[in-house]
Amino acid sequence: MKVTYVIARIKMFLAIMLCLFAISSCISDGDETVVLETGNVQARKMLFGEWKLSSKTVVDEDGIEQSKEDISEEPNLEFTEDGNCKLTYPNGNSVNQKWDLSGDFYSIFISDIRYEIYTLGKNILVLVINYEDYYLKFVYYKLSSPEQNDGEESEIGGTDDNNPYKPYSARFKVTKIVVDDKDTYTFEYDGRGRIMRYKTPSKTYTFTYDDTKAYLWLNGKIVNTGFVGSNGYLTKMWNGTSESGGVSTFVYITDMDYYMNYLNRVEYKGTGAIQYWKPAYSDGNMTFLYNDGSHNFTYTSSDNNFSVDLNGFISAMYQWEWFMHDAEVIWGLFDFYGVRSSDMVYQETTSQWNNTFSYYYGERGDDFTLRITQVRKGLNTNFTKIYKVYATNN
Repeated sequence: MKVTYVIARIKMFLAIMLCLFAISSCISDGDETVVLETGNVQARKMLFGEWKLSSKTVVDEDGIEQSKEDISEEPNLEFTEDGNCKLTYPNGNSVNQKWDLSGDFYSIFISDIRYEIYTLGKNILVLVINYEDYYLKFVYYKLSSPEQNDGEESEIGGTDDNNPYKPYSARFKVTKIVVDDKDTYTFEYDGRGRIMRYKTPSKTYTFTYDDTKAYLWLNGKIVNTGFVGSNGYLTKMWNGTSESGGVSTFVYITDMDYYMNYLNRVEYKGTGAIQYWKPAYSDGNMTFLYNDGSHNFTYTSSDNNFSVDLNGFISAMYQWEWFMHDAEVIWGLFDFYGVRSSDMVYQETTSQWNNTFSYYYGERGDDFTLRITQVRKGLNTNFTKIYKVYATNN
């Protein structure tokens, strides 16, 4: 990046800040802007809803307004929690684009276009986009906000509870996992390091917490209600908000040498279905999923030292979750089921198939932290899958 460009950006930023100070001085109490810090949940929540474009101006690198632009064909924006941004044009036509915040929460992406957020309040949003030799500044005012579900959005990211659940004290904080260079999974955490938002290629899950329970949400509805015991792990889980949808119970055994709680038994009772699992452990790792040894695991010597339990992401180690919601693992990724296996899984074997996993830790020049290769062999299920794990030092 050229030094002259950096200086120009600073000059433009300061000039726009002076302009925005004048705008913000007219904002009523309660509409003040928020400080956009890393992990600022308030910023994301304030974006939800419909925004009407008020003005569009061209400013130069010194922040001096050059011209006012016509907005008669410019769209209003509506941001939703599921990652969609609806662009509604004055003629009534609309189109949906994907949106997301940057990792530092200072920019917003709509489709593949990046806008810098220069101010954000309950009723005002100012975005700036950089072209080659000038900048466009868009000022929006809030038209409407989404209806709030009791107990959900107001609590996402909240840390005022006394819930005993504690996330794994990991060396690396996972931000995303990309599978086969096409499917992306992202992870966001609250101020206590607990999982707050988990995005798969097709869904956005959120977690909220009170003093004794953890809740998994999808599309404004509670998927699971988890009861957290004094040991910090789940003792019971409902499908939905009551036992009528299905209930799972979890029993632990304590390793008295290390005072660690390992999962000893899982029982699921649903409509017409009762299932049992009885994991076994050796040297800090789960070796069997069932007590008959029909589903077993062996391990490498590499530490499982990531904020996401990668063993649960790449294997069927927590397969009881398939009865609790869609056929995927969610809670098991975030250490709700007792002490995790301490090492990375090497082989997973059943009577019908076998998985072998190999690991390559990123070196200088690699943009990922860890690359995992899975080779599956068995009855009509042969394939190879690549997982790229992106993480920061915790």
